[in-house]
Amino acid sequence: MPVPVQFHVLAFEGRDAHARAGGVVQAKATVDSLMQVVEADTSEVADNMSSTAALIQQVKERPWITFGSAVLVGYILGSLADGKIV
Repeated sequence: MPVPVQFHVLAFEGRDAHARAGGVVQAKATVDSLMQVVEADTSEVADNMSSTAALIQQVKERPWITFGSAVLVGYILGSLADGKIV
């Protein structure tokens, strides 16, 4: 009689292993999708950093244009705050 008991235990373990294999496949799919999201976010951050670096480089190369632009924008905003533009 021990043989049928062992057979049932092996059959149960086989189903359990099959269920675990399905869980592993699902976990792998979840990890893959998370990796795609992380890669997209990393790419976006890298693009933002490169545009910021480009702006900083422009300011270093053309400080007087940057200064003049800042003065002009400040004057315009100050005039708008007073309600008049000269």
